[in-house]
Amino acid sequence: MKLTSISNYRFTPNLPENLARLTELAYNYYWSWRPEIVDLFRRLDPDLWETSHHNPVRVLLDIPQWKLTRASASPEYIEHYKHCLHLLDSYLHGESWYSQVHTGEQSGRIVFFSMEYGLAECLPLYSGGLGVLSGDYLKAASDLGLPVVGIGLAYRQGYFQQRLDADGRQYELYPLNDFELLPIQPVLDENGNRLTIQIPFHNRQLTIGAWLVTVGRIPLYVLDTDLPENTPADRSITHTLYGGDRETRIQQEIVLGFGGVEMLRRLGIKMSVCHMNEGHSAFVQIARVLHAAADQKLSWFEALQLVSAGTLFTTHTPVPAGIDEFSTELMDKYFGQVYDRYGISRDEVLGLGTLRPGAPGQPFNMAICALRTSDYTNGVSRLHADVSRRMWSESWPSLPHEEVPIDFVTNGVHHATWSSQDMSELFGRHFQSEWRDSPDDKRYWSHIEPVPDHEI
Repeated sequence: MKLTSISNYRFTPNLPENLARLTELAYNYYWSWRPEIVDLFRRLDPDLWETSHHNPVRVLLDIPQWKLTRASASPEYIEHYKHCLHLLDSYLHGESWYSQVHTGEQSGRIVFFSMEYGLAECLPLYSGGLGVLSGDYLKAASDLGLPVVGIGLAYRQGYFQQRLDADGRQYELYPLNDFELLPIQPVLDENGNRLTIQIPFHNRQLTIGAWLVTVGRIPLYVLDTDLPENTPADRSITHTLYGGDRETRIQQEIVLGFGGVEMLRRLGIKMSVCHMNEGHSAFVQIARVLHAAADQKLSWFEALQLVSAGTLFTTHTPVPAGIDEFSTELMDKYFGQVYDRYGISRDEVLGLGTLRPGAPGQPFNMAICALRTSDYTNGVSRLHADVSRRMWSESWPSLPHEEVPIDFVTNGVHHATWSSQDMSELFGRHFQSEWRDSPDDKRYWSHIEPVPDHEI
């Protein structure tokens, strides 16, 4: 089997017929929170599993053929394989919380925008907590069966890795992410060619492709500018996470916002709710307002009200210095073509992101833009919400501090991902039902009381 990719072809391994669905298991990150599936790949070649940074696709591509043949002849391995397929099929096609409580027709998707996603060690599209939260958000949404779609960027080099030399000095490395060897797949059009979209970009058009990352039931589309249609400089826009200068940052955030909206439209995915994870995503709101105004013949103000009503914003940064700001000169450079194309005023766009709209010389603040265009905003803890209300109180000068409309949803983790294999097996032995399905049900966790201390 072959899949058209950004370069010639990518090939899946020559799998024995009775192990043909190993590829399906490898490309769905459901394996990252099911130790049974991890063990399935580790058993093929324990050393290769470690040297590949726990990458099941790389294991299947690099493993000697004789080891696959040996596994296909092992009754114990085949039994393990069938059990893993049953887990995946039951998960993907069984009932979920959402399917049980929401019986009406689905009108659209919840689209989650984030600059980084931490799903597994082998896919380094993250630098820290924001990415881990984004990855756990998608996994939890998958468990619940929510109609979520993720949008991010496909970093060829990702975030830098730290090393120490013989004298103890730190230096940074940017290892290349070879997408052909990772559990991601190129998004193709109806003819099997690379699907691309274009967005206005300064004085030119920027071409953007996408890769599909399958997270249980959830599709995550990561956008890629490293395409032959673009100039060398434009190809490098999506190379590094949080790399480059201020201009690189505005370029990346335009790709995430405007490129994300265009890619969704090209894929035929209707967005009913937009969830912005941190202010990096705020340009998505400008793109949505422009489309709403053009598609539904609305004024700028009417389109803004419509878009804001279906938007929520999660703010993370507790200090103003951590928020992206862009000069008016930089905004004009990249949005001048947008003003002309859609016939909107410069002041309307810039006013969304300035503390005092209309006052000259103010930078465009991405968090302010996200706050102004969202019907609901939350911090990531009770204390953080209080800090955020104080930090952004000038945006609501007529309101007392406690009434500034920033709520909180305390950060959590995807419990199945962060439960070790030993603890997962212990829960499985002593809990009366599938503990992964209802993490908020205290009745399940009461079963931990009678577990013998020596087992823990």
